[in-house]
Amino acid sequence: MGSSVVAAYTAAQRIEQLAMLPFVSFGIAMGTYSAQNFGAGLHGRVWQGVRQAAFMSFAYGLAIGLVLVFLSPLLVDAFIKDAPADVLRMGQQYFWVTVPFYPALILLFIYRYTLQGLGHSLVPTIAGFIELGMRIASLLPSLLRPCSGTRACSSAIPWRGWVLSRCLLWRT
Repeated sequence: MGSSVVAAYTAAQRIEQLAMLPFVSFGIAMGTYSAQNFGAGLHGRVWQGVRQAAFMSFAYGLAIGLVLVFLSPLLVDAFIKDAPADVLRMGQQYFWVTVPFYPALILLFIYRYTLQGLGHSLVPTIAGFIELGMRIASLLPSLLRPCSGTRACSSAIPWRGWVLSRCLLWRT
C-alpha cells in the first residue's frame, strides 16, 4: 500500500500544481496592478481590482475544482498509465480533501501579492513563516503515532496560520 499512496500523492500533486498556476498568475497580476494604481493615487481601483480578481479566480477555482474532483481518475491515469484502482481512488480522495480549500488559497495569493504591491512586504513574509511553522507542526501527530491508521492532509493545516495573520493585519 505504501507505494500506491506515494504514486497517488505524486500524481495528484503534479495535477494540482498545473491546476493552480492561474491562481498564482492572478496573484502576481494583482501585485503589479496594485502597485501601479496605488502609485497613481487611485486607491479605489486597487480594491476594485481585488474584488474582480477574486471573482475571476473563484470562477476558475469552481470549474477546475469540479474537474479535479470528478475527473481525477482520468487525470491520474494520464500520469500513471494503467494505474491500479487503489491509486485512482487515493488520487481522487486527495482532491476531495484539498479542493474545498481553494477559496482560501485564492484569497491568499490575491491578498499576499496585493499587499506586496502596496509596499507591505513584512506581513506576507511573516505569514509565510507562520505557514511554514504550521506545516512543520502538522507533521507532529503522524510522528507521534506513525501507525495509527489516521489519514492526514498536511497541506490544509497552514490556512489556520494564514487566517490568523490576516486577522492581525486587518486589525492594525
